[in-house]
Amino acid sequence: MKSSLESYFKTGLIKLGLPDIPWAPFQIYLQELLKWNQAINLTAITTPEDIVERHFLDSLIPINFFSLRDKLLDIGTGGGFPGLPIKIALPHIDLYLADSVQKKINFLKTLARKLDLTQVIATHQTITKKPIDQTFEWIISRAALKISDLLTIALPHLTPNGTLIAMKGENIEQEIKDAEPILKNSGLPLPEKIDYELPFSKTKRTLFIFKNCST
Repeated sequence: MKSSLESYFKTGLIKLGLPDIPWAPFQIYLQELLKWNQAINLTAITTPEDIVERHFLDSLIPINFFSLRDKLLDIGTGGGFPGLPIKIALPHIDLYLADSVQKKINFLKTLARKLDLTQVIATHQTITKKPIDQTFEWIISRAALKISDLLTIALPHLTPNGTLIAMKGENIEQEIKDAEPILKNSGLPLPEKIDYELPFSKTKRTLFIFKNCST
């Protein structure tokens, strides 16, 4: 018999048009997140249903729009969002998690082992001070940085024809305007904008999709 949280998760997947994804890894994720959060600040969201909707389901939204493959870099990942939920759903990708807080990286390494996830690298790194010595087909960040800062950090690590995904809330038009000089200098077009709502709270979210057309 499904637990109430599993049913909540599965209903959310259906409402968002996401594929069927096993609940078991997310149950472990939830337990570990709540346990570690008592000692370190991983999330201000502590209600299990809110974690399922606002962290797990929200993090999975990008797989609805893109055939994520190869290497994915998650900048400012915090408690692993959105990178680890995407990895659970798409285990074939190589995932690189970067965060400036060592305790959060310790959590992510422990969680990856508990979930038996391979091809996951979690690194304690402030990318502005210590750039990553590789490039990625996909880079993603969820509400960790202003778009202008994210572009400055991410573009040197994005492959030609690579994609940068910024996951944001509502009303960030000023961020896009502030980023226009960087877009102009880099030759990137304005991003594609995809609006969506979380399935239960109806909280509005936006994906900004930047395509690196350089060759």
